[in-house]
Amino acid sequence: MDGVIAAELWRPTLPAWRRAATRATLAVRVAGEAVETEGLATPGAPAGHPTMLLIDETYTLVAVARTGTLNGLWSGDPLVATLAGHALGAAS
Repeated sequence: MDGVIAAELWRPTLPAWRRAATRATLAVRVAGEAVETEGLATPGAPAGHPTMLLIDETYTLVAVARTGTLNGLWSGDPLVATLAGHALGAAS
């Protein structure tokens, strides 16, 4: 799994990341300051970067918090996965 996750979403989803690490290779960067990354994630994405995850190069999850709301998209469309892959590569 490749991706960037917003720091504010890291802690609430930490149990899921721990489980995922037992089943998959994670290459997740945290946007902003996060605690308890435990080798599961690395810093390096600019703060404010939206959460974007590419799962098995097939599924895409994008989430962004704006003005107190959280909006997201889950897609299995190959074009969306390709766009996410390019966006994640550019965010490195």
